[in-house]
Order: sequence, then structure tokens, then C-alpha cells
Amino acid sequence: MSLSHSHTVLFRILLLVAVTIITWLAVTDHQYPLIDDIYDKFKHIFSFAVLAFLLDRAYPETPFDRDKILPLFAYGFILELIQHYLPYRVFSALDLVADLLGIMLYILSLSLFESLKMKRRG
Repeated sequence: MSLSHSHTVLFRILLLVAVTIITWLAVTDHQYPLIDDIYDKFKHIFSFAVLAFLLDRAYPETPFDRDKILPLFAYGFILELIQHYLPYRVFSALDLVADLLGIMLYILSLSLFESLKMKRRG
């Protein structure tokens, strides 16, 4: 799928905004009742599915493979490491699993989208 340059720039900006917001939420000691009410692992899954989508659309010239997956997972790992050193947060391996599930959810959605596109053509 080819995106125009303006769309690519837009997705790069959205990716930067999403990373900034997610990083803030990961390291702040402020409580956000609406966000805190949502089950934590679903937040991770959703956040990383959105980040995967934005990353993929921000750099459409490369496929969504390990060159995109590894840095995205590394970002999640770094957030967990930072949280380990914050007195009001903890490192969670389960959060990393949820991050990976979010990335996998995006990959599955790509496959589903492609198969639906093929059925429509066929």
C-alpha cells in the first residue's frame, strides 16, 4: 500500500505523539482514574497495537518485520526498566508479554486485512 508523503509525515507525527503520551503514562506517579480503571494488560495490548500501526504507517517503505518489531519491543522493555527504578512503579514481565501481544494483534490484523482484500478481488 502506497501512502503519500503527507500521510507518511502525519503518521510519523502521530507516532511521536503516541510514544510521548505512553511514556508519560508509564513513568508518572499521577493517577488517571479513567485510565486506571481499564485493566492494565489490555492497556498494554492496545497501546502496542496502536504503536505498531503508527510505526508501520510512518515508515511505509519497509515491511513490518523484525526491523520494526524489535525497536518497538525494546521501547516496551526500556519503559519497564525505567519503572523498576521508580518508587511508585514496578518492572513486569507480564507487561512485556502484553506488549508483544499488541504487536502480534497488529500483525494478525494485517493478515486479516490482506485476506479480505484478496476475497474482494477474487
